[in-house]
Amino acid sequence: MGSKILFFLFSIIFFQSAITQNGLSSQHKLGFSFTHGSQLALDVSYDYKVNIANIYYFRKLISKKNWGIDALVNPQFGVSQFLSNPADNIVITGQEIGLNVGVMIRKNIIKDNLHLYLTVSAGPHYISEAFPRQAPGFIFSEYVVLGFLVKCDSNQSLFLGTGIRHLSNAQLKSPNRGINNSIFQLGLQINL
Repeated sequence: MGSKILFFLFSIIFFQSAITQNGLSSQHKLGFSFTHGSQLALDVSYDYKVNIANIYYFRKLISKKNWGIDALVNPQFGVSQFLSNPADNIVITGQEIGLNVGVMIRKNIIKDNLHLYLTVSAGPHYISEAFPRQAPGFIFSEYVVLGFLVKCDSNQSLFLGTGIRHLSNAQLKSPNRGINNSIFQLGLQINL
């Protein structure tokens, strides 16, 4: 019985070592982030704030010495707040849920400890409430984010980014004047 346990433990250690040596341990990554969106630095006449909890799945597509590209899948869950009419000061709270897909392009800046990244993603979205310039319901979201990945240890990296988010419904329903947010995000990426 003891030899079977030792063989099992040895097999696990050997298998983990083989995966790490082949670089498969970083083939898949999981991420979590918080995103805040507002109209900071945007020249618009509305105020639509949103706080979003994100989950990410990253899959390595290309990995070179100093750069790489990962596919990403990003479920999102958010809460928005806006004024229905700036004159009456009534705050409306809504919910958002969506799923974006896209890519993350990484460039090694400092000895694999600091990467510059760019993510571009889009996908279907649902918003429960919107002000008169945009119809609520089924909608699309597009993101472009630029930021830094900072390595914490061999399996974890922090990421900090800023960018633009656009919501609209591709003319499926009126009105469709769109909602733009400048976004800031802070998150954690974990190698699987």
